[in-house]
Amino acid sequence: MGNVGFTVSSDGARSSYEIGCLKAIKELGSEVTSVGGAFVGTINACLIAQGSIQDMAKFWRNASKEDLLDAINNVSEKYVNSWEMLSGKEFISQYISYISQPAFSRIHRLISRYIKEDSLRNSETSLAIVGIDKDDLCLRDYTLSDIPHGKLTEYILMSVLFPVISLSDNDIMGKLPYEISPYKAISTFAPSLVLSTDELSRIPPSGKTKMKITLLRPTEMVGMSFRETADEMITGIRLGYIDTLRKVSFSYGNTFYINRLVDEEYDSLKNCLSRPLPGHLPKLVKFILRTEDSSPENVSRRLVAMLKATGIKDGDVYVALTENAADLLGVDKKEKYTDKTLREATMEKMKELCEKAAPDLAVSENVRKIISYAKENSGSHVSDELLAKYFLILFATDPKNYDMLKDFCGSLHLKTIMAIVVMIYFVY
Repeated sequence: MGNVGFTVSSDGARSSYEIGCLKAIKELGSEVTSVGGAFVGTINACLIAQGSIQDMAKFWRNASKEDLLDAINNVSEKYVNSWEMLSGKEFISQYISYISQPAFSRIHRLISRYIKEDSLRNSETSLAIVGIDKDDLCLRDYTLSDIPHGKLTEYILMSVLFPVISLSDNDIMGKLPYEISPYKAISTFAPSLVLSTDELSRIPPSGKTKMKITLLRPTEMVGMSFRETADEMITGIRLGYIDTLRKVSFSYGNTFYINRLVDEEYDSLKNCLSRPLPGHLPKLVKFILRTEDSSPENVSRRLVAMLKATGIKDGDVYVALTENAADLLGVDKKEKYTDKTLREATMEKMKELCEKAAPDLAVSENVRKIISYAKENSGSHVSDELLAKYFLILFATDPKNYDMLKDFCGSLHLKTIMAIVVMIYFVY
């Protein structure tokens, strides 16, 4: 990937996610040559520059025990309740005095324990941070050469605890200006490609920099890392890892990471659709798709038309149809897949859900309630469990009774219909 820069989230909310991002970058055979951070993000910027994924994980596990989030929140509350209307000099005095209290010494020790100044100064990864000048509390870009020896921890602490809320008061979107962002800080090193998890700062305006910036956005919710459990941290790392692989290396999928280069038995949905279905299933497919033609060509054409009607127009349509079924069924996105393994994971999840739903559907009254619910909530997205129940109801219905289910089938969301048809071909 060439000269790779990495700017990290300024609020520190994606710290474990960023560990996964770094893991993926290294696996792809690249190294981060420069890293930029601001405010809470200065911590991960320093840890990334040191190059130890293990130390990053250890720091954030211990940050929870040391109440780092409480310390940051306390400073922000002081700003809102006491400092906001102070003059510049009074604010400086109050802020410096407050963070010098013994209560903050634990945070100081935590930073000193995991961020080693000598290691950073000898690192091959260049570091730039948005720091706070303690004399006037103005924000400035600092490289390590700008920071006096022995003072790095102090500079980090000043930046981490600074009430960021004060900087975005005048921005209706709450964004930090480019001039006080990790993007500005890292521009010193002129990386050709910048991977970034920072959406708190404004991306450089057009023409301001020649850096190509690729945002790494979590495809699932990522919680605040200050109080993550070990399991939550592992989840965040896995998500950052897969999201980065999908974003910066070639993937056939858009929502799942699919690599065909390692698929020893490539068998896409397109191949599945070309196989004849047994028994009453061709009639079922025709009924669901509202067509008189169950030929592979027509079924494919109908599914692709539905896919495009949902707004998905780019990429491999057969992969997109598979991903739609996998997504609705709740298949884990934090894994590497091939076409074959994603199909198998989707089938396994459907099997699991159907086994759970079958006893409930053995009671005819429950079936009627589910059908009524579908009609009353026409076009609504469904849960994975409800999708499995719809699948079983349609599959178990005698073709002679399809007319009775016209309204039911017509009330289903297009994504639900596509997923059901795809699963029929996967299973058979």
